[in-house]
Amino acid sequence: DAESPEETYRVIHEELSSLTNDHPSVTVGLDISGGSGTFIISTMLTLMRNDRRINLKVFYATACDYHEPASISRDEPVTLWTERDLRETGVHAVGANELAPGIHHDHLPSFVIALPSMFSARMQRGLSFLGIGTLSGADESVYWILPTTDDINHKWRQSQVECSLLNMIYGSPSEDDTIPTSLPAGQWTHCDVLDYKGCARIVMTQVQEHAGTNISVIHVGTKLQALGVALALSGRREVALTKTRPQSFSADNYSTGIGQSYFIDLPDLREIARRFAAVGSLDIENS
Repeated sequence: DAESPEETYRVIHEELSSLTNDHPSVTVGLDISGGSGTFIISTMLTLMRNDRRINLKVFYATACDYHEPASISRDEPVTLWTERDLRETGVHAVGANELAPGIHHDHLPSFVIALPSMFSARMQRGLSFLGIGTLSGADESVYWILPTTDDINHKWRQSQVECSLLNMIYGSPSEDDTIPTSLPAGQWTHCDVLDYKGCARIVMTQVQEHAGTNISVIHVGTKLQALGVALALSGRREVALTKTRPQSFSADNYSTGIGQSYFIDLPDLREIARRFAAVGSLDIENS
């Protein structure tokens, strides 16, 4: 089950354990093109915590064509879209990723680093799971990492994410009321959908700036951003990861064909994890 972190860990661990000591260094290929955020992050954490030196080759292919909703839908919150334009519906399960349960304390306040998509149902349930109401707390206790892209054909998706978020947090405006047109200043930033390094950097910065809180990450963003989240979490065991799963997917409303391909070389995952763990830590030597 690719959506089960424990199952992902077990299968990968058994496979690596079956290798003899004649293979202290192992090269692993990971194609994330069709993987969910939960699968990608769970796989990365499993590999980065293995005792062997693992050299990881990540492959990612974008789609040639993505499903385009009716033009009228692009400027409306996803909650108003027709069913034929939805690529996912409902929320099947929400919980803590067993490979990143975090270290939280009852007396500390909660803080969430959130990577949303235009479909806000899973994000809303994830925040509720962490005790943060979307109408009371999501504008103060959450830092949003919003997707951005240089592709002119997908700019509307970037705007739709922000539109759906504002609708989720503040609700729809009435005739006598208006809602904010942007998220609170200082509580959000943009990150390119393909920039896994920038994503890891943003997550690490927020973790450092909010020491003294119970920090959780909710990722429902892009696949390469999931890679960045995994890199950051590999060195921050105190941060919890919340997983969310849709009730159903609509394959016809996803994508077709193969577009641009990307290759990422991550040599020696243990060393990468060590370097992330060293960020913000102190090395005290006795004189």
